Amino acid sequence: MMGPLIFVVGVLFALPSWASQSTVVTGSFESRASAEEQLRQVTVFYQKFIVNQSKSSRPKFGKAKAEIVEAKVQDENVFRVRIGPFDDNDSARQVQREASLQGFKETWIYLDNPSKQKKRVVSPSNPDRVQPISEQSSVEISRFIYQAPALQDEIANLLLTITGRSVETSELLETKDSINQLYVSKGFVNTGMVIPDQEIRDGALKLDFISGKISDVQISSRLKDKYINRRLEISEPFNLVQLQDALKLLEQDPLVSKIDARVAAGIRPGEATLALNVNTHPRFSMGLDLANDRAPSIGSQSAKVTARASNLTGWGETFQIGSSVTEGLDAYDATIFLPLSSAGSSLQIQYALSDSSVVEEPFDEIDVKSETESLGIRLNWPIQKTLNSDLSVELSLDLRRNQTTLLGQPFSFSEGAINGESKVAPVRIAVSYTERNTNDSLAARFSVSRGTSKFDATDGGDSPNGQFTSYLAQIQYSQLLAERLHITARALAQYAADPLLSIEKYALGGVKTVRGYRQNQVVRDNAYLVSLEAHYLPELPIWVDFIGFLDWGRGENHEDSTADGRSDLASIGVGAVMKLSQKFSAELYLAHGFDDFKASEYDLQDDGVHFRLEYRHAF
Repeated sequence: MMGPLIFVVGVLFALPSWASQSTVVTGSFESRASAEEQLRQVTVFYQKFIVNQSKSSRPKFGKAKAEIVEAKVQDENVFRVRIGPFDDNDSARQVQREASLQGFKETWIYLDNPSKQKKRVVSPSNPDRVQPISEQSSVEISRFIYQAPALQDEIANLLLTITGRSVETSELLETKDSINQLYVSKGFVNTGMVIPDQEIRDGALKLDFISGKISDVQISSRLKDKYINRRLEISEPFNLVQLQDALKLLEQDPLVSKIDARVAAGIRPGEATLALNVNTHPRFSMGLDLANDRAPSIGSQSAKVTARASNLTGWGETFQIGSSVTEGLDAYDATIFLPLSSAGSSLQIQYALSDSSVVEEPFDEIDVKSETESLGIRLNWPIQKTLNSDLSVELSLDLRRNQTTLLGQPFSFSEGAINGESKVAPVRIAVSYTERNTNDSLAARFSVSRGTSKFDATDGGDSPNGQFTSYLAQIQYSQLLAERLHITARALAQYAADPLLSIEKYALGGVKTVRGYRQNQVVRDNAYLVSLEAHYLPELPIWVDFIGFLDWGRGENHEDSTADGRSDLASIGVGAVMKLSQKFSAELYLAHGFDDFKASEYDLQDDGVHFRLEYRHAF
C-alpha cells in the first residue's frame, strides 16, 4: 500500500558540528488543521523509527518527539511540524535522512541558536511568487495532470467533483483517500495516488500514481516454476482479486491438491512479494476394479488393473497403462496426456487392444473370436475458461480396426465387414461446455464424425463402410433441491447420416446407459437416451449417495441398413454409491427392465444387478 498524502516544504541543510541541539522540520503550514494532518503522519513514522532503532546500537534519541510549534516567517505566523530536540548531530541527521526516505522529501534541520543557524538560500523577494500547496489552506483547481494505471473512468469521475472551483486542503485529502480506497476495493491493493507538494500554475495540479507490482515470486512445488507462472500471468498493476481467481483456476488442475499463497509488502512503495506453496497429488497410483460391466457373451464379470504416473518432469504430463480380463476377454490400453500451453491446450494419445472369445452357450462351441485395435489422437483447445465455466474445442483422429473369425477362419458377422474385417479412420470435431454454480451445474457436448478413406478404411460400396457422417449430442443438468438432495437429468442422441460399421454404432444397455439390461443389449446406427436420477446423501459415518432412477433408450438402424430395426429399452431402479475410505469405494444398482430379451444363458445382468468395487492406492 502506498503512504498518505504528504505536504512538505523547505530545503536540506548541513548541520554545523558545533551545534548543541537541533530539530528536524518536516513542514510549515498556514493553518493548524493542515499541520495536525501531517503531525499524525509524522508521529506514526517516528514511533516505528524508534522501535526499529531500539533493536540496534545506533545513536540514542533522548526525549525527542513529534510536535507542532508556532513560528514567524517573514512576519507571518506559521505552524511548524518538527521532531526533536536532539542532543547530537548524528541523531538529527539520521532522523532527517530516514524521514526523506519515507516520503517527507524536503525535511530540513533547524538549530536552537538562530545566530548560528546556516541561512536558507532563497530567491529575492518576488510579489508574484506562487505558494506551494503546503502553504495554502485552499487551492483553485481547473484541471489535473496525471496518468492512472487502472480505473481511469472511475478516477476521472472522482476528480471531476473538485475540478473548476476552490478546494479546501482537507477536501483534497478526502478525494485522495477515496481514490486509494477505490483501488483497494477493486483489488489493486498496492496501487495508489499521492499528491506531491507543488506550486499550482494556471489551475493545473499534478498527481503521482504508484503502479503496484509483484517484484518477487517464490514457488515451492513439484511442478515447474514456469508451469505455474504461465498460468498465473500476473500483470501490472497487480490485482489481488485477479490473482485469487488465477489461483482458484490453478487449483482445478487435476495434478494440484492444495495451494497456499501469501502476499507481503515489498522493499519499495508499490512493490509486493508472492510466496506460493503448490501441493500436488502423489505422482504414482495403482487401481483395481471388479465389476460386471462387460457383455455376458464374453464374460460379464471383469477385473481391471491400472497404473498411473503423473508429473514426472514437472510439466504436468500423465502416463497410464491398464489391463482388463474376463472369462473370454484380454484387453490392454495405454494413454499419454501432455499439456501444451498455459491456456489449457492439451494432447492425448490413446492406444487399446483387445482379444475376445464368445463363452456363452451354445456359441462357445463354434470358436467365435474378435480382435479390436484402436489408436486415438486428440487435441483440445480451451476457448473460454473461468472459475465457473469452460468452453473448449476438440479435434481428434481415430484409427479403429475389428477382425472377427469363426472356427479360426475370417467371418463377417456384421453388415459391411469384408472377410470379417472392419476399418475406420474418422476425423471428429467436438465442442464442449460446462458451467458450475452453487445450486446447479450443466454439461453439454456436440460432436461431428466424418469417416475418411485414409489408412485403408473399409470400402464396401453401397454397404456400410468407412466413409460416413454421424452426429452425437449429449447434455447433463443437475439441480440442488435441498441441502442433501439433488436431481440429475441427462440426454443423448446419435444420428447417422449413413449406415455405420459395427465399430461405429452406439450400444445401449448396461450400467452406463440403460440399467436393468445386458451390456450392449442393443447396438444401432441411431440411438436416443434419457435418464433421470434423484440423489440423497444422508448423514452417516461413511459417504453414501442413495440414487433412484428412470432410464429410457431407443436404438434404430439407418433406413438403408438391412439389419434389425427399432428397439426400445426402459427401466426403473435404485442404487447406492459408497466411499468406504479414501482407497475403497463401491457401487450397486438394482433395476427392473420393462422389455424382455431372450438369453441363451443366465447372467446377473438379466436381473438388473450392476456392481463395481474399486481400490485406489497413491504413493
